[in-house]
Amino acid sequence: MTSGALIALEATACIQVPHRIVPWPMLRSHGSKISWPGEPLIRTFLTLEGIAGRVDPDFNIYEMAMPWAMRRSLSPESAEGIAALRALLLTRENRIQWQRVLELVEEAAAAKADAPVPTSIESIEQNAAPSEEAGALSASNEAAKAAAMNDAVGSLLGTKPGRALRRALADLDSIDLAARLVSADGRPLRRAAAAALADALESKRNAKAVAPPPTADGAAADASKAASGARPVSETALRLRELQERRRGKVLALLLRSHLSRQLRHGLKGALALASIGYFVARVALGALWQSALRSLRGRRGVGGAVDSSASGLVAPS
Repeated sequence: MTSGALIALEATACIQVPHRIVPWPMLRSHGSKISWPGEPLIRTFLTLEGIAGRVDPDFNIYEMAMPWAMRRSLSPESAEGIAALRALLLTRENRIQWQRVLELVEEAAAAKADAPVPTSIESIEQNAAPSEEAGALSASNEAAKAAAMNDAVGSLLGTKPGRALRRALADLDSIDLAARLVSADGRPLRRAAAAALADALESKRNAKAVAPPPTADGAAADASKAASGARPVSETALRLRELQERRRGKVLALLLRSHLSRQLRHGLKGALALASIGYFVARVALGALWQSALRSLRGRRGVGGAVDSSASGLVAPS
C-alpha cells in the first residue's frame, strides 16, 4: 500500500465526528485543523494520486489540477472578484500591468534556471539517449498537460464564465501594449516567447520521432497508439473540445477585429502599433527558429559528443 493510501486511511479513521473541527494526526505536528466537509476532497486527491502513481510515477495531481484553479481565478462571478481581476490585468487607464508581466517572466526564467542539471556522465547519457518508453511517457505527460491547459484556460474565452476576461481583453489599450512589446523593457518577454515557441517546436518534433509509422489497419493503429503511451480520450470529450475551440476562435476573431478597427481609427499612431506588433511577431518567430535549429544541431552530435564535452569538465587534467 502506498504512503498516500496509508495517510488517507489514517485521516479517515481519525475523523469520526461530523461538522466539527477535528485535528488530524498528519496535521497535528503543524498545528493545523480542517473542517469535516474538506475531508472527502483531500481523501479523493490522495486516492487518485496513489492510483495514478502506479501507472506513472512522475504523475503530479497538483500540476494537472493547476489549470482548473487558474480557470476559476480567471472567471469571477461577484462584482468584487471582477474588479480584482481587472485590477490584476489592467490599470485604471485600461493599460496592461506591465510590471507584473515582467515579474512573471523573471520568475519563469529563474525557475527554469534552477532546474537540475546532469553532473555525471551516466546522467548525461540517459538524458541524451532516452529509451522509447521514456520518450513516449514524457510526450504523453506533456500532451496531457497541454490538453488540460487548453480545456481549462484556453476554452474559457468562449464560455459564459469567461465574460469578465473577455471584457478586460476588449478594453485593453492595444496601442500601449504594442509599444511596450518592442521596447527595451520587453526584451525578456521576447526572449521568453521565442524560447517557449522553440520548446513547442521541439516537442512536436520529438512526438513525431516517437510516434509509430501509420498503418492501414485501424486495430494495429490503435494498438500502436496505446503502446506509445497516449492517454485515452472519449469521443464526447473530443466533440466538446471541438465545440469549445470553435467558440474560442469566434471570440478571438471578434477581439482582433475590435482592436484592429480601434487602431485604424487612431491614424498614424495605430499604424505604428500595427507595425510594432508585426515586428514583435517576426522577432519571436526568427528567435524560435534559430533556437530550434541550434538544438537540432546539438542533438545530431549524439551521445558521444555530449559525454566527451562533459567529461572534459568533470575529469581534472593530469
